[in-house]
Amino acid sequence: MGNLNVGFIKIMLVSIAVILNGCATFGDRNSDIKLELANMEQVESLASVGEKLYVNGQLTMAREYFRDILDLDADNVSALYRLGNISFRREKLDSAIGYFRRVITLNPRHAKSHYNIAVIELMKAERHFQLYVATASASQDLSKITDILSDINAFATNEQSRKELKLDQMWQALEHR
Repeated sequence: MGNLNVGFIKIMLVSIAVILNGCATFGDRNSDIKLELANMEQVESLASVGEKLYVNGQLTMAREYFRDILDLDADNVSALYRLGNISFRREKLDSAIGYFRRVITLNPRHAKSHYNIAVIELMKAERHFQLYVATASASQDLSKITDILSDINAFATNEQSRKELKLDQMWQALEHR
C-alpha cells in the first residue's frame, strides 16, 4: 500500500506540474498578445507623427520615426515606402531603389514603388545619355539620343506631352534606338 501511495503522489505531482505549466503557457500567450497590441499602437503612433513630419518637409526627423517603425515591424510596407521617398527626395537614389524593392518583395502589386523605380532608372538613364552626348564624336548622329532626352525631360517635368507618352512607350523607344 505504501508503494501505491508513492505512485499516486508522483502522478498527482506530475499532473499539477502539467496544469501549472499550461496556465503559464496561457499567460505567456496573453502577454504575447498584449505585447503585439502595444507594438501595433506604437507603430500607429510613430507613423502618424512620421507622416506629419514628412508632409511638412522635415525629412530627417520623419526618417527617424519611420526607422523606429522598422525596429518594431521590419516588414512595414508603409514605413519602407516612406523611407524610399525620403531617400529619393534627398537624392540618395540607390537607397531609394533599395527601399522600393523591399516594398515590392513584400507586396509585388505596390504600383507606386514600381513607378518610382522606373522614374529613378529613367533619371539614371538620362545622366548616361547626357554623358554619351558630351563624349560622343562630332560625326555621331545624336538626333535619336536628343529625342530620348527630350522625352525623358517631358516625363520628368510633367509637361502636357508627358500625358501622351506612356512609360512602356518610352522603354520601347529606348530599346529601338
